[in-house]
Amino acid sequence: MVVTLVYVDDMLVTRSNLGLIEHTKAILHKAFKIKDLGELKFFLGMEFSRSAKGILMNQRKYALEIISNLGLGNAKPAWTPLEANIKLAIQELDCLTGESDNEQFKDKEQYQSKRSNKLNVYSDVDWAACPNTRRSVSGFLVKHSETLLSWKSKKQSVFSRSSAEAEYRSMANVVSDLVWIDALLKELRNEV
Repeated sequence: MVVTLVYVDDMLVTRSNLGLIEHTKAILHKAFKIKDLGELKFFLGMEFSRSAKGILMNQRKYALEIISNLGLGNAKPAWTPLEANIKLAIQELDCLTGESDNEQFKDKEQYQSKRSNKLNVYSDVDWAACPNTRRSVSGFLVKHSETLLSWKSKKQSVFSRSSAEAEYRSMANVVSDLVWIDALLKELRNEV
């Protein structure tokens, strides 16, 4: 099996067998105009590097672009640039992230070569945390063994009347993501 990830005009082709990858690229090249960029180094704002321990993934370049776009390239780094537990209004968040639905980015993650079938899921919600709308802010992450697979942090789309309701909404988001990941992992295991 060869796994192909397509996002708009970017494509990632992977498999443990290099011959299958080359065969797949040849088939794709006959049907489409493609440019082979070689071994994976950058994909969708993420940077990849390999070692004997696994694959190191980070978004250093993306973070530096955000810093540059905000005109903070010459700013001195600080261990904690904001007060602890500060709550930003939506206008301040938009200014910092450039988007209103703030999707968190992961700084670094080491993808281990070892195999495990264990999924770990973590979820939390801050009830009525947005000072403008009083909507809750929820977040979750899904790990496969020690490898981070999925993560998200965003303002909930509707107002929750209680912290329990906000927790249920957050859990529903996690479960829908988890169902998709579980189905994908089962499909990949059957083909490997």
